[in-house]
Amino acid sequence: MSNAIEKALLVLSNFADGNAPIGTVELAERLNFNKTTASRILNTLKRHNFLEQNPYTKQYSLGPAVAQLGKAITQSLSGQTTIIAQPYCNRLRDQIGETVHFQVLSGNHFYLAYEARGSNPVSVAIDVGDTVYPTIHSGAKALAAFSDPVQIDKWLNGQLPVFTSRSITDPRKIRAMYDKFTELGYAIDDREYSDNIYAISSPVFNNNGTPVAAVVVVVPYSRRKNCERKEVIQAMKETAGLISSRLLYPGSGPVKSSKKINLNPQQDQQKSVDQLY
Repeated sequence: MSNAIEKALLVLSNFADGNAPIGTVELAERLNFNKTTASRILNTLKRHNFLEQNPYTKQYSLGPAVAQLGKAITQSLSGQTTIIAQPYCNRLRDQIGETVHFQVLSGNHFYLAYEARGSNPVSVAIDVGDTVYPTIHSGAKALAAFSDPVQIDKWLNGQLPVFTSRSITDPRKIRAMYDKFTELGYAIDDREYSDNIYAISSPVFNNNGTPVAAVVVVVPYSRRKNCERKEVIQAMKETAGLISSRLLYPGSGPVKSSKKINLNPQQDQQKSVDQLY
């Protein structure tokens, strides 16, 4: 039985390497199997939807069961990332006194994975597990802005969501916005999801340098100045950097300070970001 399992895994690994659809004879030759063995394994994997067969060419390719398994693995990894991030989000919340969100990219799905409510809770019409959008929500924007251009094109293809009069739907303007965000090192949602919500976010990277999540500071628009303060932005970036370090991203650094941040708006020297809009 173990030998049969090993051979089945070898067959699946052949497809996982990115090989094009392949027939029974070619696969048998490639893996040094006899044709009968290769045919039996292929039919078994097809029966359980791990492979599918073209009825005309008789060649095999990966089936829907593999996609489902990949989705489950991705969600599991996203869950692990969220568990790692929670104490750092809580600490950032304690530092700044504002609500902190952790938004995650799982496959092509952006969602809110964790919320650390601040001492001055903000009413946000979004719950943990809800979808967030890469053209609207700050965290998803940060993920998109630092992503591969080809992937960005896919996200901007089709009808884009509108939540308020400030929601941007022109792909050219969105790309220009992403360029600004990469220059700043963080992204902004200026009442694009809700007329009363302002948010900033910094991306979290994995060991491959791929953005996989974002740390988000969410405030009512009336407290926007608190969100724009240099100390708050720096603390948010450092929190994202520390989580990235835990994910073995080589480019991130440690959090430099855990002291309480002074949120006195009169000391605010952060440059306004109005020009982004």
